[in-house]
Amino acid sequence: MEPVDWNVALIIFSIFIPMVFLMVRAKNRSFQHWFFLSLILSPIICFIILIFLKKLPESFSFNGEKKLSNDAYLIYLTKQYKIEFNAVLNKFTCGDKLFPTSDAAVAFAHAAEIESDAAELSRRI
Repeated sequence: MEPVDWNVALIIFSIFIPMVFLMVRAKNRSFQHWFFLSLILSPIICFIILIFLKKLPESFSFNGEKKLSNDAYLIYLTKQYKIEFNAVLNKFTCGDKLFPTSDAAVAFAHAAEIESDAAELSRRI
């Protein structure tokens, strides 16, 4: 059995670690977890595993004050709940619901967020 050629191993790692990073970003996964897993298993194995994993939905987090007067919170709600203007219907959408104004859509998302926080809190207790 021949000794491991460290130059070949280094080349494989230097090629596949960035490929794992790009795949992790594309699949919305944790880079730190997959980086250390690549060091343990192999970046090639991790890359192959990542090819077959589904893309996780994008999630946003917000740590500030959850009030409708907070601009950062409003932006968080529009991203998290995908509030968009539908030009064909001339209404705002939030999920599968239509709203006449952006304020109504944001209020709906805010109520859903508060309800989600309450459910999370009750699960922890």
